[in-house]
Amino acid sequence: MKRLFFLSIMICTALVSSSCSIKKHVNNQFPPLSTTDQQVLAIKQNLNSIDSIRPSLGLYLGEDVLVSYLKREIRKGLESNQSEDLKVLWLEPVISFDKQAIVFDIDAILKVPKHHVTMKVKMKGLSAISSSSDTLYIRNAFKSVKLYDITFTKCPGLKRWAIAKLLPPILNNFINNVNGEYLRKPLVLDLNWKRNLRFDPKVVFGRTATGPVVNIERYLKTTSWKIDNNGLSILIELSRDKPISEENSLPSGEGFNEEYLTEIFSRYDSIYSQLWNKHFTALDSTTLISASLKKHELASVFNQGMSKGITFQQGYEVERENFRSEMKVFRDKVRCSWVRDNCSRDCCISEVWGNCVLWDPVCLASVAACEGLNITKVTACELAKATNELMDLGAFQGYTLGYGNTRIDLIKAMITDDLSQINLNYGGAVTGNFKAQLEIRPKWLGHILLCNSKYKKNITSRLAFDIPQQESKIFMNVTQVGDQVVLNGRFEPISYEASVNPSPLHAFLTDPNMIRQCPILWGVIGSGSAAIMIGNFFDIVKLGPEDELLLKGYTSGTYRPASFSNKLYPLDVTINDYYHYPAKVVWSEKAIEYRHNE
Repeated sequence: MKRLFFLSIMICTALVSSSCSIKKHVNNQFPPLSTTDQQVLAIKQNLNSIDSIRPSLGLYLGEDVLVSYLKREIRKGLESNQSEDLKVLWLEPVISFDKQAIVFDIDAILKVPKHHVTMKVKMKGLSAISSSSDTLYIRNAFKSVKLYDITFTKCPGLKRWAIAKLLPPILNNFINNVNGEYLRKPLVLDLNWKRNLRFDPKVVFGRTATGPVVNIERYLKTTSWKIDNNGLSILIELSRDKPISEENSLPSGEGFNEEYLTEIFSRYDSIYSQLWNKHFTALDSTTLISASLKKHELASVFNQGMSKGITFQQGYEVERENFRSEMKVFRDKVRCSWVRDNCSRDCCISEVWGNCVLWDPVCLASVAACEGLNITKVTACELAKATNELMDLGAFQGYTLGYGNTRIDLIKAMITDDLSQINLNYGGAVTGNFKAQLEIRPKWLGHILLCNSKYKKNITSRLAFDIPQQESKIFMNVTQVGDQVVLNGRFEPISYEASVNPSPLHAFLTDPNMIRQCPILWGVIGSGSAAIMIGNFFDIVKLGPEDELLLKGYTSGTYRPASFSNKLYPLDVTINDYYHYPAKVVWSEKAIEYRHNE
């Protein structure tokens, strides 16, 4: 704008001679350059780099979105950069897009306070954009500046109507000269695009996680842009390594015509569209905003962050868990002779030559009563066996609880490029205290065949649960539900070895009080090794696998953790803290995409 004012002052000064002298004077300082050249050079610059790009990101902003944004930015930029020499009293930009260029028409009223000059102008121009590596090139060019109204109160020798009439054609004649001086070289923006993600296990997974902090750096390696009448799209390639700075040879040339511009842009448009559609979902006429991240790029970031290993340590508390099982015995496991009591007594009061000559009548009566009771119990047992294949004798019940510490060493976690599977390498251990209360409650014949009365015992043990170092997988499945994406994870079984010492059930079954109160049960389960006794006991009692594991006191095998599910929600895309666009998340074949459509 200051240059335009300088040009205007030059013109006012030159008006005292002739238009030919003005043209000669200004042309000597401002060699011409056409706007078509700017667009062609921008397209050539993009053609030079498009064959080498391997996109990581794809961004698209439709015309309506960009116009809303750029209008506001133009106003804010011009109004915030006023000086004492030039004031913007009013402006209204109109923006459109065409062949690798942003075209703008700006109506404005400008004031030069120092010289008491007010101008009403329309500026027409464009910005052509191209890029190489992480450098952005912006080639700007005015096509024309038209003065609708102008007042030069300090311009001597001519009336105002004469100046207003002469200036428009003079400015139109010299507009290419203005471009040649101000815009011959493109505006070069060294983006130095770099993102440093600090992968801190405590931040990502919480306070239970410890491990090295991993700095994940991503640099912008190269970009490719396309601007057409639909809007602006950008393909971006990221790199873990900082790009090597190289001198970029910029395309040069001038004198290109509109036909050549159309031909070279058509060629670039075809190459660019094929590249976009190869890596991302094709854009359609309803798309206003699209942001796509290649799955392999997300996998790369995840794998780098998890490459140093993470240890998870956490205290745990197993809440009280009640259990109960009927105690049923198959009849072939029971010998009714077990129910007999020992009725032998020494009832002799006096002996002669080894023979009893005097018996205690009370003692003899008790022996007879005992034998009679044995006959009754054996008869009842035989009757129960004859009529019941499976004899319900009572219940085994109680509860378990525990507390301690868990440690999982996640040595490595690698997700596949398509995000369908996570490969894990890990090991760990669980230690702590385990408490159990076990109780047998006999009923009916159970008072004969199990225990004389209920028997209960409290046991405290030490828990050790070892997860040997191993490899396993998490399989990922994705479902699109409306404008959300649901991620479902399914674990491969985990191998483990666990022990509870002493075994709660073995301590329960070998307790002397249990043997005295439950002699028949003792006969059923036997008095062999712990494994045999516990195995026989679980022929009578049926519990869930977790309860059996804890009560047995030792086990090894595999365990499959519960599946999990997470959701990816739509995003609210905000531009310039003013415009908000809800963007639906889409899980495509090669990328995760957020889109806002009309």
